[in-house]
Amino acid sequence: MFIANNIAVARPSIRRTGNAGINPIFKSEAQEELDIRRKVLRRFYEPVLILHALDPHRGDRIEEITDVDPALLDITKLRRSFIKYLAYICDYEKGGNTCTSVALQQKPSGVRVWMAANVSIKPKTVQFLHEVLTGLSKVEEKTRDQFHENLMSMVVAFGSRRILDYLSIVKCPLELCISELKRKSEELPYNSKDRNLLAHLQDIQRACGANDHAKLVQECFKARSTTLFTQLARCIQTGIEKCPFRILRHNLGRLGEHAQACKILVQAALELPELIQNFKIKVHVSAKQTKIPLIEKQSTLECLANRFSSNPEISQRLFHRLDTLDRWSRLSERLQDDCSTKTRIHAELYLVQLFHKGQFEFVHGEKYVGCSKPACYLCYEYISALGSGISLPASSNKIYLAWRPPNFDFGMEGPFREAAEKEMEGVLNRMTERIRGHVEEQMNGKMGRRHIHPDSTTGVSTAPDKQEKEFYTDPSDDETSE
Repeated sequence: MFIANNIAVARPSIRRTGNAGINPIFKSEAQEELDIRRKVLRRFYEPVLILHALDPHRGDRIEEITDVDPALLDITKLRRSFIKYLAYICDYEKGGNTCTSVALQQKPSGVRVWMAANVSIKPKTVQFLHEVLTGLSKVEEKTRDQFHENLMSMVVAFGSRRILDYLSIVKCPLELCISELKRKSEELPYNSKDRNLLAHLQDIQRACGANDHAKLVQECFKARSTTLFTQLARCIQTGIEKCPFRILRHNLGRLGEHAQACKILVQAALELPELIQNFKIKVHVSAKQTKIPLIEKQSTLECLANRFSSNPEISQRLFHRLDTLDRWSRLSERLQDDCSTKTRIHAELYLVQLFHKGQFEFVHGEKYVGCSKPACYLCYEYISALGSGISLPASSNKIYLAWRPPNFDFGMEGPFREAAEKEMEGVLNRMTERIRGHVEEQMNGKMGRRHIHPDSTTGVSTAPDKQEKEFYTDPSDDETSE
């Protein structure tokens, strides 16, 4: 283990203490690969493969549920937002590699801030979070404004790569929206709403070219509370996924999220200083990618359909549905390619599993793991099937084949290992039944493929936004990309 400046980097694992009556404890040692019978994993992945083929988008986003006493709702939301935004500011690239999770463990000596990522956390990220937490632990009401400004500079600088990605996406639709509004203003010169929107977008265009990212982020955040986003929503053409007004509205909202993060972090540090009292950062090292445990010869349309159900009628109907898809989308070829997919454990599941198996105490008993991006469909189903009491997260409701369950054994041997494998088998079996049920629902409902939407939200809650549930996305915006 490496310890310096209240930072500890460890590879958590469970070892036997020599006494079966004592709970397993964590120590620093190399993680061992997950060892579950391949038959169980194949039985799990086959319906996942089928559901992904039928429709990888399982519907609208699922909002996070905060099931607490109404009197404690505001403080609970602030505490959870603090944890979530700590993860968010550490996620410095679009895509999935730097997707980060954070959870707070209560120890007699203080708070352990655990963090994990889809790909192992880099030292620069740990150092950045340490500097942020150190500053937050010292902030006072009289220094609030100055510290907030300094924090904004730090956060924007660290996340510059992500912000530049959003800027590159914004540039083209911004130009198209301005051109369209200019054309409309010539045809309808007295339309004040379009004139105001045009002026606002031209201001943003100038800000995008000024190379002052902190100011741009702040302006996009402030715009959330103006009529800009309502006016953009009014211009969105229903049913057109690549509508420039839709793309622009979403990504301007994302640009303002860093400012929202800084605001919440400072507020929570002042109102809930115990969240970072005597903090120490600990990092869960990520596992290597492994090939999905499927065999190409056993993953044909007919084989998958036959093994799906013991009821031949259901299997036959499924085969006909898959065969129809194959005729116009070359599904057979895609399934064979899917069998070579490299899978990885998603960031939030590292900490869900760590706290569950280690029986760690959450700060304030708040069983919550924050993540920089909404959970995917399989992460949500996993946390639900685990039954650990950890709060269910918000979810994008998207299926990613490049997903795998976390390691249950953590290098355990003997009875501990057997119990861990049995628990994992139970979780996967419960997930498998749920997924099979969703496949049958998809077949029985004869639903078409749903409209795609980004994993991330725009960050604005207006009436037009609630009506506009279909958002454009492109592969670079997949928040836990395969």
